Amino acid sequence: MSLPRTVTDPGERAGLLPLVLRYAVVGVVNTAVHFLTTMGLVESAVLEPVAASVVGFIGALLVAFLLNRHWTFGQTDRPLERLYRFSAVSLLGLCLNTLIMYAA
Repeated sequence: MSLPRTVTDPGERAGLLPLVLRYAVVGVVNTAVHFLTTMGLVESAVLEPVAASVVGFIGALLVAFLLNRHWTFGQTDRPLERLYRFSAVSLLGLCLNTLIMYAA
């Protein structure tokens, strides 16, 4: 695995704008999925807030992975390996989120 290179050419940077915008849109959708799932489960008294947040996080993780994979980056190779790596990094976020929810 190689490290990403730095983009220094202004023309090449301008070409990255659509990619960055798609990535930002996926982030907004991902946040909405997490929030709406969590609130829906809590408000309907299906789950306690911490458990609902975990469910929301897992749903958001899958949405983010699929949207980024297909729409943002157009990846088609090694789906299980990429999902595993994406999930491993996201689990760190889940742990931090869960700790914050318990502390609140």
